[in-house]
Amino acid sequence: MNYVGFYFKLPNVKLLQIDDDSNWHDNLHSHDDNYQISFPLHGDVQVNLNNEVNNIDIGYSVVANPKDLHGHYFQSDNCSLVILGFKREVLNDWLNVEKGLKEEVIFNNNQVFIPNDLKLNMNKWITQYILNENKDSLHINELELTIFNYITNIMRGSHNVNQVVQHVSDAHMNQVLEYIHSNFSSEFNIETLAIIAQQSKFSFIRSFSCLTGITPYQYILSYRIKRGKELLINTNKSITEISFELGFSSSSHFYRNFIKFEGCSPKFYRENI
Repeated sequence: MNYVGFYFKLPNVKLLQIDDDSNWHDNLHSHDDNYQISFPLHGDVQVNLNNEVNNIDIGYSVVANPKDLHGHYFQSDNCSLVILGFKREVLNDWLNVEKGLKEEVIFNNNQVFIPNDLKLNMNKWITQYILNENKDSLHINELELTIFNYITNIMRGSHNVNQVVQHVSDAHMNQVLEYIHSNFSSEFNIETLAIIAQQSKFSFIRSFSCLTGITPYQYILSYRIKRGKELLINTNKSITEISFELGFSSSSHFYRNFIKFEGCSPKFYRENI
């Protein structure tokens, strides 16, 4: 097994990325005192959760609550899997204080996430950890709380089951996504997207964030960057031309967001990918 990329262990949070070839697996096991979330980044990854085996597609994750039996299997070459674990008691104490949750949280076993958003936040966590040379305990505690807040905001479970969130149907959400993909370079407004979803403006924002893990604005930015990567690789257009074609107000706006999502400049990406 090769541990590369992200890997650190805090007092109450563990994060590691496993990169390996086919046939890697871990034995079926469970954790009495931890929650564990598995996010595939690429490759054909399977998870056995409570004796039910399923492939995990990119953009989805599987949560093992305490005492859930689980194991991982790589079915192809060049697989990558992120595993994020939390101490049971500490996470529930935090949810009790921050969100008033009285009962122990139970997360939905199947979740949706945005890979670029997750990788961006992992980069931030690792950077904060590395820059804390003396491993100051206050800084470590604040970093853990940042991770708790991010994960519990994007995940569905008993901690937010009582929130009033009107879910749109798959058909309506598909229409919203198709509209965004067809008009990604245009200026969007929430009112138009909400009308397509047949919801009020505020209900749509909550529903979209609930279903995708990010806000409509973040999704549009992510999609523009994705199209930008294609243009950088497949055309000879200048970065300024690409910026305006994607709908950014300036090349510097494109530049800042590209670094935010991809961790490098558009020029570096074009020359090295």
